[in-house]
Order: sequence, then C-alpha cells, then structure tokens
Amino acid sequence: MPYQRTNAAARSGRAAGRHPRRGAILVLSSLLIIVVCAMAAMAVDTGYMMLVKTQLQVAADAGALAATNTLHKTRAEINSVGIKYCTEHECGGRPIRADEVTVEIGIWDVPSEAFSATSGIGNAVRVTCRRENEALFFARVIGRQNFTTEATAIAMANPKDIAFVVDLSGSMNDDTEPAWATTTVNAAFATRRLAGIGSDLMRDVYSDFGFGAFPGRLEYLGAPIGVPRGSMAYAEMTSDTGPLSASGVPAQFRIAAGDNEQTRREKCYGWIIENQLRRLMPGARPSADLSNYRYWEKYIDYVLKSSHVIAPKPPAPPKNDDDDDDDDDD
Repeated sequence: MPYQRTNAAARSGRAAGRHPRRGAILVLSSLLIIVVCAMAAMAVDTGYMMLVKTQLQVAADAGALAATNTLHKTRAEINSVGIKYCTEHECGGRPIRADEVTVEIGIWDVPSEAFSATSGIGNAVRVTCRRENEALFFARVIGRQNFTTEATAIAMANPKDIAFVVDLSGSMNDDTEPAWATTTVNAAFATRRLAGIGSDLMRDVYSDFGFGAFPGRLEYLGAPIGVPRGSMAYAEMTSDTGPLSASGVPAQFRIAAGDNEQTRREKCYGWIIENQLRRLMPGARPSADLSNYRYWEKYIDYVLKSSHVIAPKPPAPPKNDDDDDDDDDD
C-alpha cells in the first residue's frame, strides 16, 4: 500500500541520518568536576588562607605587645619574650614554631608612621609570623598545592614623664606655686641659671590648656555687671539685692530671695563661666561653658579668694556638755 511504503521510507531515512551519542555525559561530567573543584577552591581554600593569616596576625599582635613591655631589657630577652608569646598560638591547627617568628627592635616615627630597625636602643618592636607551604584542599585540582603568608605587628612604648613637685616654702603651703608666686619663683631660681622659670612654667600651662597668652587678660569677678573690686565681690553677686538679682538677668542665673547657698553658688558660677571665662579664654580645653560646669567649678574655687561677709570671723560652735576630753584625740 502506498501509505505503508511511505512510512517505511521515512523510518529508513531517519535511521540513516542518526549518529550514536553514547559516553557524552562522561566527558561533560569530567569538565564539570574541574569547574566545581575550582569553585570549591575559591570558596574553601580562600577562606582557609584568610583564617591562617588572621591567626598569624593574632600571634604577631601578642608577641609585639609582650616584647615592647620588655624594651628595658637586653635584646636577647626582648627577642625571647616575643617568640614565646607567638609560639603559644596555633595556626592552621598546628602550633606556631619559633623559626616562623622574627622579632626586630627599632624606631617608630609617629609623624611618618614608619618603622626603622636599629641595632641600638629602640622605642618599638616589630614581630612577623610567617607560615610557608601550608597545604591547600581543592586548589590541588587546578595545580595549586600550597601557599605562603605572613602577618606583621608593630608596638611602640610610650613612656610617661613623671614630675615630683616639692614646695620650697617653709610652711609647705604652696607659697612657691607659680600660679600665685610667679615673680617669687623667678627670683628664687635666678641665681641658678633658671631665671624666668616660673613664667616659663605658666606659659606652658596656658598653652596646654588653651588659656591664651600668659598672663592673659585680667578681669575682676563680676566686672561686666559693675561689681566693685575687692574681696566681697562674690558676696555682692550672690546677695538678694546684688546685680544677679535684677529682672534682666536670665532665669538660670538670677538670684532669688528663697535660694539656698548652694543654689546661689551654682547660679553665680554659671554666670561667671558663660559671661567671663568663655569670653576671656575662648580656646580653653575643655571649653568654658555649662556643659563642662564641674570642671570650671573647680577652677573658680581655686582662683576665688574666700572672705567672710561679717567681721570678725564667726566663733566656733559651742562644745556639747556631753562631749568628753577624749573627743579631742579623734
């Protein structure tokens, strides 16, 4: 039948044009395994390399800090301490060996942030931990068997100057303090080739704390609001009828008749900080403002000359009859 002949011919044609494809998946799988291993090497081996370097960095940090604390000792002792603290750490699951650690003594230059090894006395220690030929995992498939890495740490000793200040006055009551007796200190040391030392000290203090040029601008307490000069200036400012009680004074500084002594003190000091110290010492550190009240409170206490409002000085409170003589020994 024509229909049957046609179908047979079609089947014969397809069979003649078909090629065998056996084993293609094996070749494809082999190629994919290489790609998968390369990706695994990127993920696993790269992570392992970073882990090894981090562990070396931890060891180097510990060795540098420990060695720097022994800079007053011999070079051999400094080297021994640096190696000891490094070898107490592990890297890649194995202890760090002494031959993997290098300890150098040198000079650390702060402005340039540079370390220079020296054979003499140094102020810093550089420790390097190095791991060579550490085996990799999946990277072997792509021909990378191992890797080498290292980590370096530098620690600097920052010695502090300690000044032992001795009061030279016979009464030991700070009569020779430069703040109060600059001229006296200058005169006392002039014969010892230290002329002007009192002024030099005060200039350093003013520079360090941002007070300006020594001796700076002098202004009596309460001068901007017309408080008379004298030992009664503080009492005048904190009185019920003083300049700080005026209606034009901001409420936070205004003295009220019902204020207790502590409140009056805080209002008066606050006004001094905001209206005198801030203007006279704009570059002071910490800044002269109410956010640093506790600091400047101590400063005002230091420079304020105390005085009694009434004269003579109030007598001491009477002794209780129940007190015995033994209390005087307490």
